Amino acid sequence: MMTEWPPLYTAIILILLIYYSGLLLWISYHKFKSPPRHFPVSDETDSMGNTIPFEETSEETFQKIEELSEALKKTIAKAFGNNYNRSELLGSLANVLRQYPSLQHFPFKAAIHELIASECEKYGPVGLRDNELKDLWQSGSDRP
Repeated sequence: MMTEWPPLYTAIILILLIYYSGLLLWISYHKFKSPPRHFPVSDETDSMGNTIPFEETSEETFQKIEELSEALKKTIAKAFGNNYNRSELLGSLANVLRQYPSLQHFPFKAAIHELIASECEKYGPVGLRDNELKDLWQSGSDRP
């Protein structure tokens, strides 16, 4: 009697394997049969017309970026050292960005946002949102 069970187990495993393989194929076929109805569009594509290719970036621009990154690091350190609240931190960052309006529509904008977020995270969880970072550029150029 014991010799009859292994073939039965093998048959059950093969049947289940065929069943679930067919189910997986059916689901993936229906999932990928039609393309997505719409693709997510980021806000960054709106400002892509003003960008300069990386290869055409001047040495002066790289120096401005270095100055900006150092100024942002110092401002963030000062803000956390003086226990600024969120609005004071954002205001001081906007003041720094106001001094560099030429970098607003530059391809390094995302890297600057990442720098701000990572520097803030060094001192504690701030949780700056993308729209707040974009608003810093707007408020930097709109303020008197």
